[in-house]
Amino acid sequence: MAGAACLEPTEPVAAHDYAFCRQDASSGMRSCDFETMEQCLAMISGRGGSCTRDPFVTQSGQSYAYAPKRDGRPHR
Repeated sequence: MAGAACLEPTEPVAAHDYAFCRQDASSGMRSCDFETMEQCLAMISGRGGSCTRDPFVTQSGQSYAYAPKRDGRPHR
């Protein structure tokens, strides 16, 4: 049976960008494994540390890039 379980097709695991990071108070290690601020705060509760947004994750709808509006005149 164990051999049969190894032969079943599996789906590849998709990479997931988590939006929140925990920084450990004692070691300074940073772990960005949380989808919500509440999850991060629950992890540091009683342990110490801090929670912040991951600066490397881009949030859809929060982009500042834009294209200037064209006024119909050709550029020279």
